[in-house]
Amino acid sequence: MDKLRAMTFFCRAVESKSLAAAAQALDVVPSALSKAISALEQDLAFGLLNRSTRGLSLTEEGALYYERCRQIIADVEAAESIGRGRASACTLRCGTR
Repeated sequence: MDKLRAMTFFCRAVESKSLAAAAQALDVVPSALSKAISALEQDLAFGLLNRSTRGLSLTEEGALYYERCRQIIADVEAAESIGRGRASACTLRCGTR
């Protein structure tokens, strides 16, 4: 399982309040998103979401996990940004592409 991908799917589902909306935003089929979140829940051995026909809600554990996931994803994005910034600076400085 790609845990970072599953965490991203989980966060987007929480923010969208819908698996279908999250799947559309992430350009994946809803079943793939749902399976990734279910696999994440199984790996963690606790539920993250309460699913119903009315939508999604977080479990108590899911709310805590969501906050940590948001921070982890932000940290990864910041690290990637640093790397891209250095590559761009070298390209400009070194005259290469």
